[in-house]
Amino acid sequence: MFPHTSLITALQILALAGVGWGLVWATGTGRQVEQAALEDYCHAVVLWQAEAARDIAPQVRTGHPDWKKIAAVNCQRLRPAGSRHGILDNSTNSNS
Repeated sequence: MFPHTSLITALQILALAGVGWGLVWATGTGRQVEQAALEDYCHAVVLWQAEAARDIAPQVRTGHPDWKKIAAVNCQRLRPAGSRHGILDNSTNSNS
C-alpha cells in the first residue's frame, strides 16, 4: 500500500458524507419551499373569500379564488380575524 492510500480513502468518505448531507439538506429545503407556497396560496384564498363575504366586487378583491380546489382540505386552520369559524367552514354559528 502506498502511504497516501489511507488519505485518499478518508477524502472519499468525506466526499460521500458531504454528498449525503447535501441531499438531506436539499430535501428539507424543498419541503420548506412547498409549505411556504401552500401557506401563501391559503392566505390569498382566505383574503378573496373574506372580501367576497363583504360583497367586494371580484375586480377589486385581493388574493385569488380557490382555483386549485384544495383550500377546504389544506387551509382549514386559517380564518379571517374576528371569525369564530374558518372562512372555508360551511357550518353556521347558531348564536348569531
